Amino acid sequence: MYKKKISDYFYQNLKLNPKKFFLFVDEKPYNYEDSLKDINLLLKIFKTIRCKNILCITKSEFTFFNILISISELNLSFSPLSNLTKSIFFKKIIETNKFDCLILDKVFYQNIDIKTQNLLKKNIQNIILINDKKILILKKKISKVKKNKFFLLCYTSGSTGQPKSILLSQKTKILRSNYVIDLYDLSQNDKILITTPLHHTLAFRKLIICLILNSECHIKSTFDPNDIIKYIKEKKISFTMMVPSQLEKIFKSKKNKSKISIQNIVSSSSTLTLKLKKKVINNINGNFHECYGTSETSILTNINLSKDIKNLNTIGKKIKGVHLKTKNENKLEGELLCKTHLIFSGYLKNGIITKHKKKNYFNTGDIVKIKNNDYLIFQSRRHEIMKVGAITVYPKDIEQVLLNNKNVANCAVFSVQDKKFEEKIVAIIEKNLNSHINQRDILHYCHNKIENYQMPKIVKFVKKIPLNSLGKINKISLEKKFF
Repeated sequence: MYKKKISDYFYQNLKLNPKKFFLFVDEKPYNYEDSLKDINLLLKIFKTIRCKNILCITKSEFTFFNILISISELNLSFSPLSNLTKSIFFKKIIETNKFDCLILDKVFYQNIDIKTQNLLKKNIQNIILINDKKILILKKKISKVKKNKFFLLCYTSGSTGQPKSILLSQKTKILRSNYVIDLYDLSQNDKILITTPLHHTLAFRKLIICLILNSECHIKSTFDPNDIIKYIKEKKISFTMMVPSQLEKIFKSKKNKSKISIQNIVSSSSTLTLKLKKKVINNINGNFHECYGTSETSILTNINLSKDIKNLNTIGKKIKGVHLKTKNENKLEGELLCKTHLIFSGYLKNGIITKHKKKNYFNTGDIVKIKNNDYLIFQSRRHEIMKVGAITVYPKDIEQVLLNNKNVANCAVFSVQDKKFEEKIVAIIEKNLNSHINQRDILHYCHNKIENYQMPKIVKFVKKIPLNSLGKINKISLEKKFF
């Protein structure tokens, strides 16, 4: 069972073996005693200023870990952000949420424009700068802000163009981590690799898993495909979770013919193409899983693709403790509703918490088809569904076909309205290197592979389709850019 706080696991492991190297950041090792010094300093500062709600922006994985443990120990509220956060989003967060403490890298602060710096000083009572693990207090004042009733405030990746502020408790974060441990049969002997930034819930969860198990946690701050392959082999990494864009880069750049040996590798955060699934299966010794879920729900389904070849076109079966149905209970196709004890606490908007009742079903907003044997086939996000005439068209069906073309590196399909308010299907295509295809080639390729009503009316080529840090395409921003 879970303990009350994440920090309990840290102090338990510290007591067992204070000299144990448990955290490796770009191969640099840290033991529990290394962390304790910084944690004690942070605890002293937080207690002195009596802060309750902390916003954190740091590139240092070691610093991030120490802040996490300190906040957990004092039952404070924590909101980690990427150092690549756009200033407009950063300002909006500062203005709409009541943070009484901001911890950020000194370099990041110095690169902020004067107007934003003044906004920070005006709205946040305590500003703490970190420079090579040295802590500098820029602004210090005893907080009078009320404590928020949550532990973690994280943000969705914003594939819809509007990221949501999701609230999670320590209990839920620990439960979710224990579920992953059970699902993939992890133990203290596992060596776990983190390849996504720590502020993302995917990496955050793996960090907690390592604490619960008292296992080795390896973090790569930059993603170089060949370096990752080499690192997995040299360090004998046994478990990792990656996003599809990372898997695509690894198995596209793989130069040698030898397979990658890893006990379990899991794809998460967005769906895989059939082409990529087969590529990974054929190039690893071990189990390749795909899991499906949302930031609000955690994992809902899982499939071991290495062993369940006949169901490669699905996103797996529901996991233990999860209840799934479609919005129209009499149909096996439609918006997916779920009930799970791993559900989030609610949303935060303009400082107001919208709670989610755990007994209610949560609408994921995803359109799925449920097969007779309880496997789920992902079809589309609700906001992405296109209507051509009276016919429903799913972008994923067209994207899967386009991605099978050897000249296409990536693509995004969506619809736009013309002057007659009719929907036209648009395909934005990123060509492979040295490819010379044009719109006519694309339409000719699609001719016998999709229906006439699915054919793109507009095809545009770009050098690079922009992805967010989780490898997802923001179609709304693409639509704004071109139309």
